[in-house]
Amino acid sequence: MKSERIINGNRAMTLHIVSTVLAVAAAAAASDQCNTWTDVGGGVNGFVYDMKVVDGDLIVCGQFTDASGTPASRVARWDGEQWHALGNGVSATANALAVYDGDLIVGGRFSVAGNTPVNNIARWDGEQWHALGIGVDGPINPRVLALHVHEGDLYAAGLFTQLASGEPVNGIARWDGTQWHPVGDGLSDNAESNPVTAITTYEGQLIAAGNFTGVDGDAPLLKIAYWHEDEAEWFPLGQGPGSDGLQTGGLLGSLGVLGLTVYNGDLIAGGFFDQA
Repeated sequence: MKSERIINGNRAMTLHIVSTVLAVAAAAAASDQCNTWTDVGGGVNGFVYDMKVVDGDLIVCGQFTDASGTPASRVARWDGEQWHALGNGVSATANALAVYDGDLIVGGRFSVAGNTPVNNIARWDGEQWHALGIGVDGPINPRVLALHVHEGDLYAAGLFTQLASGEPVNGIARWDGTQWHPVGDGLSDNAESNPVTAITTYEGQLIAAGNFTGVDGDAPLLKIAYWHEDEAEWFPLGQGPGSDGLQTGGLLGSLGVLGLTVYNGDLIAGGFFDQA
């Protein structure tokens, strides 16, 4: 079974799990070219949504409960020889990973990390799980889909409309190491169906993208925007991808931008759109 995600191009395959086995390109010993695929220690028994190398180990997260015979609830670590659980893991889907202040941050849609109640985001200090402040929430299936560290703060984005306290954030929130904050008016006042799905830094500015068109009453943002720190406001980044900033149909037309990266000094946006 193949699993497809749209990222960094109109339609591109990614390395998140394509069946039940994690795969990696392995180079021949005498060649600089990757020409062979092998599994990674037997892989995991479900989907992987994000991966990150931390202190020389590979961390994966997603929707799985086992890593090659080792019980691992949605998060697992590969040390080059075998898989390890991260404590009791998290209670439901984990979608995003980041490293902040030396700890692993995991975002997704879950209410428990280890034995600790959390709200869709948690911190692993290498030995145990902790809540990351009050976390984020929303009325319909809230989840964190992207994490990014920018100028010393952690940004979380996704399918959520508020902090767990009830304060509106509209799809994106900032953690300063002590507490959560809104980022302006946010990016989507209908974040349950028009989420923020990618965040990066480009030329020193915070860039966010997804399937949003802005918050009612603000300027249209057309699925990609940058944060102007001095004016404390989101601004459109060009016209944004899609015809008149809107998706043009297709089965995945509602997904908007799903990936951002920087390549050769340019900002690359990937998703399901046919004009930019």
